[in-house]
Amino acid sequence: MAWLQRRPEDARAGTLAAAYPDGLAVLSDWQTPPRAETDEARWQERLKTLIANRKAGNDWPRQKAVITGEEHELGVWLHLQRSKLHRGELDPAKELALDDGVPGWREGRQRGGRAANNPATVRP
Repeated sequence: MAWLQRRPEDARAGTLAAAYPDGLAVLSDWQTPPRAETDEARWQERLKTLIANRKAGNDWPRQKAVITGEEHELGVWLHLQRSKLHRGELDPAKELALDDGVPGWREGRQRGGRAANNPATVRP
């Protein structure tokens, strides 16, 4: 079993002998990326989505149970990032990415309406 677990790593590193991928192809998920890679890709995708939503003039996403869909998913994700930051568990590179991509993410939704909360909605 350990041999099989190392084959995807070898394939990604380019060190897997050419004959093996054909034989391993009968296993539908033999090249599934490790969980850490999947989690990182999902984190980056959520960051991109949050940046796009804020640039479109949307307020900070909410995570309350009555909210559904993408707003809820982003709200829960953003709440988790804030929690990790407060506990000192947020990766510094991710903190910097959030700071650069979505200024104000640490404070989030404030009382006083949309214009005060999102520079994209401020009217001159």
